[in-house]
Amino acid sequence: MLEQAFVTYAYATLASLKLGSIFMIPSSPAEVQTEWSKIQEEFTQKGLSLQILKYEGGKTLLYLFRSAELMQRLKQIDVCALLRRYGYDSFELSVVLQYLQTRIISAIGFPHEIGVFLGYPMEDVVGFIENNGKNCLCCGCWKVYANPVEAEKSFARIHKCREIYGRLFASGCPLSQLAVATRSA
Repeated sequence: MLEQAFVTYAYATLASLKLGSIFMIPSSPAEVQTEWSKIQEEFTQKGLSLQILKYEGGKTLLYLFRSAELMQRLKQIDVCALLRRYGYDSFELSVVLQYLQTRIISAIGFPHEIGVFLGYPMEDVVGFIENNGKNCLCCGCWKVYANPVEAEKSFARIHKCREIYGRLFASGCPLSQLAVATRSA
């Protein structure tokens, strides 16, 4: 179930087109951990990590992400400034993820800073917050408030990736081959 969920909901993260993906599956955290333990080593070698964010009503909310990319993002001044506004006081990866989990569990909906963790451009994360999700220039995988031409190119790449990954996985290509290694800086 976990592998199918990765291909269905986190294909862009597997392909290294996005920093992270958040998705929910009808499974308990224990079941997720059991499945993850079977593929964790190979995924970790490719720069991928999995965090359980919330369990409710028989469903588990998961965050598949590229840890090195997230750590780099957490070093950016504008990212730190935004996250401080929402109570993040440490930018060590484990502490940030723990606080994100706390915010998700206690929030109605998703915390406004979630775009940082998904790899959305900061202009769009800030634009979404300042406009309460309204007045975007265009909308695709996320709401765009700056650089719509570049965003549309990203949306097209992500859409094509979804088609290709779905087709490859359905034809028997193992997930281990679909998960690409993190790009070098």
